[in-house]
Amino acid sequence: IVSGECTPATLKFLLVQPVKRGKILFSKFIVSVITVLSLILIPQIVGMTVVNMTSDVDASSYPVRIEQKYEKSFDQSSGEIIMKQIPDTSRMVTNTENAVRTIGYQALFILSACSVIFMISTIFKSSMISMAVSVISTIFLAIGTQAISAIRDVSHLLFTTYADAGSLVTSQLPLMYQNPKLTTTNGIICMVVTAIIAYII
Repeated sequence: IVSGECTPATLKFLLVQPVKRGKILFSKFIVSVITVLSLILIPQIVGMTVVNMTSDVDASSYPVRIEQKYEKSFDQSSGEIIMKQIPDTSRMVTNTENAVRTIGYQALFILSACSVIFMISTIFKSSMISMAVSVISTIFLAIGTQAISAIRDVSHLLFTTYADAGSLVTSQLPLMYQNPKLTTTNGIICMVVTAIIAYII
């Protein structure tokens, strides 16, 4: 998106109508975020709406448990550290509310991802290099957070961990990464801070 801002077409436009670089970057960022959000979220919303309208079962009112918190505990029988549920930390919501929350967290993740990719695009002038760095870093963090224990312990500080918004809302993410700090609150803070820092850089 931004790596190609030195192309003849863009330079020609700037010569004809000078505009501050900050305005150009901001407009490109907004357009990219809106485009990605539209391409990903609109089909999901339409799909869920069609399913609910055509289904004979009222699945939208089904209860779903969310926001369950965990703590690490030593299991004497197995001699291992396990994830133990903290009593009275979860609550029940309808399937509809669960879907709305999931879409909201997914939108926030997309915003963070766009900010990081936007930052990489501004650092490298070559579109190929920026694309390669984006793909490699994303794959490494996605795989590394589960395969490498040192990274898994700080997975709550990496925005890529919260890509699975559904597991975040239903509290399955802490069990997947064996990290009790993977909560919705920490997820919001991590993704917002990541988006702000990446855009400023």
